[in-house]
Amino acid sequence: SQTATDWLLDAKAAGAYGVDLFFVLSSYLITELLLREHAARGEFSVSAFYIRRALRIWPLYFTFLALTVFIVPRIVSDERFGPKYVVSFALFFGNWVCAIYGLPFSVAAPLWSISVEEQFYLGWPLLLLLFGVSRIKQLAIGMIVVALATRGLLAALDVAHPGVWCNTLARLDSIAAGAILAVFLRG
Repeated sequence: SQTATDWLLDAKAAGAYGVDLFFVLSSYLITELLLREHAARGEFSVSAFYIRRALRIWPLYFTFLALTVFIVPRIVSDERFGPKYVVSFALFFGNWVCAIYGLPFSVAAPLWSISVEEQFYLGWPLLLLLFGVSRIKQLAIGMIVVALATRGLLAALDVAHPGVWCNTLARLDSIAAGAILAVFLRG
């Protein structure tokens, strides 16, 4: 019989797949929205895309960061979200700081994944603008190759968790999967 602790540890391990699912779904949605706009107008507006993403994500994200910095430490005595994390998370490169220095002991630690997502939001429409929406499959295959090569290199260099886990380049395969789904499930 499995104890409650064993069950919680198993649930935590399985929950890690949720990050990949989050990246797949996010990439699917963003790619689908860009494809719809392109189909309707013959193009898409990168600046309008950026504004829509910022208005959707930033208010809640920055409110949570502010609560983490100003309120949570008064409630949770073990909260450790130092200046390097605050600045890097605020500038959406928190995942890279986590990859280098480790995850902070903080309620905000899971937000490293938002940094990866924001980096995707910044680059993806530019790549589609540069290469064209007809090349999504090729771009996605390239992303998968980059992810596999990055993970292989990091493994060869004996980089430990979270150096691989939080590395944007090592997470591109799940993002690519979402883009490919958007192409094949059009509408």
